[in-house]
Amino acid sequence: MQGMSKGSAPAPGIQHRVVIRTVALSLRPTSAKAIYSQRSKVFVTVPSPVTMEKLKVSVTIICSFLPASSEERRNVLSGLTLTHHYIQYPFLCESPYIGDPNPSVDTAWHILLANMSLRITLSELSTHSQTSVGLLGGGYLAWLGVYHELHCIKFLRHVNYRDHYFSNATQEELRDIQVHADHCLDTLRNAAMCHSDTESLTTFVWELGREKPLLSPQRPFHRCVDWEGFVESIVDRVVSEEEMGRLRNPLGG
Repeated sequence: MQGMSKGSAPAPGIQHRVVIRTVALSLRPTSAKAIYSQRSKVFVTVPSPVTMEKLKVSVTIICSFLPASSEERRNVLSGLTLTHHYIQYPFLCESPYIGDPNPSVDTAWHILLANMSLRITLSELSTHSQTSVGLLGGGYLAWLGVYHELHCIKFLRHVNYRDHYFSNATQEELRDIQVHADHCLDTLRNAAMCHSDTESLTTFVWELGREKPLLSPQRPFHRCVDWEGFVESIVDRVVSEEEMGRLRNPLGG
């Protein structure tokens, strides 16, 4: 029996778990049959005249190498600077990202997402068993997960003010917007559960005349990434709006 595995090579020095995605078997004679079970066993049935010595089986395994579940958090890109500090979230009235649509709020969101599109290397892609669109200036296009989540928050804000941001949308476009909104809601749900903030508490208070407890106005401290330092560490990777504008689909359409 001959064996061969396909997939991205694991990063050196890191314990990995292997996820088998596909098992393909080529049997000679062709009358032989094989069944792959979820228990990672392959059962081969051969016609009676054929002995096991004469049976040739080629196995191709397509798999992905993922960091072991017990591993500490590792940044997906090299050169990221992540330091943490404890802060209280700003009061709602202090946030530049909320409120009725106006140029000031739109500008704040534009600046926040200005560094979303990043240039990454083939090695960085293959380490995580992923592919992406090639960029005209070299490298490949990618978003960090945090920017995908911020994009989704911005989009849901637009949906909240759909009469302003989607005032001329057709019925078909509105259906696409709803699908996009559902995607964003579930992306944010997954992100909240994945990162699970277990370092802060939300507490409650009683208010005269209210039947149920209300959220306390006290603001807990949160351990947060130094956002400015993080942004500085990715500036050299940012793909310009001009380069993004020159991208064309080679498949047409």
